Amino acid sequence: MAKRCGRCGVPLEGIVYKFVVSTIFGIRPSEKDPKVCNKCEGAQARGIIKGKEIGKIEHYYGHLSVGIIELSAALKVGDKIHIKGHTSDFKQDIVSMQLDHQNVSEGKSGDLVGVKVSQKVHPGDKVYKI
Repeated sequence: MAKRCGRCGVPLEGIVYKFVVSTIFGIRPSEKDPKVCNKCEGAQARGIIKGKEIGKIEHYYGHLSVGIIELSAALKVGDKIHIKGHTSDFKQDIVSMQLDHQNVSEGKSGDLVGVKVSQKVHPGDKVYKI
């Protein structure tokens, strides 16, 4: 069985690799990690987000610097998150979290929690747990 890229599955050896993949598409094994192709290695450098998507921003209160997150997975105080949107892209630790104006240490899937954020966020921005 021919060796394949660990991320996208493209052949990295054999007849298909020799005549199609490398010649036409310019794909070859990565110099840093031979288990992946050069295209997947480049995708990692372009900023594909690592971590699991756990929710999205529903609202932002600018005067309080609080983002309301609709959770699709659990989130706890102390977790590190990455907020990514059209104009937002930053990482931060969860220092405090509120559910129905009460401080909580954990939120579960389906909850709308308020989180103090270090930068402005926008509705629709995705939230990832790293």
